[in-house]
Amino acid sequence: MFNKNKRTKKFSDLLIPGIILIIIGIVFAFQGIRDYSKLNGDLLNLNTASEKDLDAGKYVEIDVDYAFYSFCENVETTNYVFKRTTDQYYLISALKDNEYYIGLNIAESKKSELEALSDHTWSQSGADPGTLHYIGKLCKSDSEIMGYMKNYIYDMYESAYDITLTSTEKATLDSYMLPYYIKIMTKEGSRTSIIIGLVVLGLGILLIILGIIRHKNTVYGPDIQPEPYTGAYGNPTTPDMNTSMNSGYADPNAQEPTTPFSDNNTSEATTSGLDPDTFDGDGTSSFKLKD
Repeated sequence: MFNKNKRTKKFSDLLIPGIILIIIGIVFAFQGIRDYSKLNGDLLNLNTASEKDLDAGKYVEIDVDYAFYSFCENVETTNYVFKRTTDQYYLISALKDNEYYIGLNIAESKKSELEALSDHTWSQSGADPGTLHYIGKLCKSDSEIMGYMKNYIYDMYESAYDITLTSTEKATLDSYMLPYYIKIMTKEGSRTSIIIGLVVLGLGILLIILGIIRHKNTVYGPDIQPEPYTGAYGNPTTPDMNTSMNSGYADPNAQEPTTPFSDNNTSEATTSGLDPDTFDGDGTSSFKLKD
């Protein structure tokens, strides 16, 4: 019998990781191609669009003239100890006449211009960065993000006008808060995603090819069962004197040694070769010699 388990195992060691890498590569490449195509197509202009034009998943563009700092952020924790802010959600104005509020999600490393615009919007301090142009994807805000945005806007109005908002005033402000945020994207980022996807896809294909080559070139011999050890006295399965002495084996055809004056059918030994039945009960012989 040939050992096929080893061959199957060696082939699967490269086949399974290769398939996983191919799937990951296809996903990355597909998303990159889709985003790059959409970002180069017709974008919804959030400076002129109406509220009814908004829908999650649409690719948009916007010129930001006013910014109101960040109302929440994403923090990444490593090993339960180290914390790092990955991105921020800035509050900006959008749609016609900048009447509505919407979130703008941007990486922590690229927030400097929005921070400067926020300073200029609130206190007219610092250099005016001018109008900032962004493109990206419109995403639906979950309840947590909307909660942060509402509380931030309430505090902003109460601090700016030194008032306490009533429930009616809060409801009015709520009507100007859009339940979306813009996830900033770039064409360069989409191209990077395509490249990463193609590289990972190529690695997956390479692993599968190597697995096929190894599968074809590996030769496996038959499984050889070891012969039983015969020892110093020959084959242990053949009864002989030595194995009988050592293992307790007894030959069923062997007979006990006898003497000429022993009877195997009785336990009484005779003193002559005569049949004991020829004697009387008192031990005298029942036959006579001839005259």
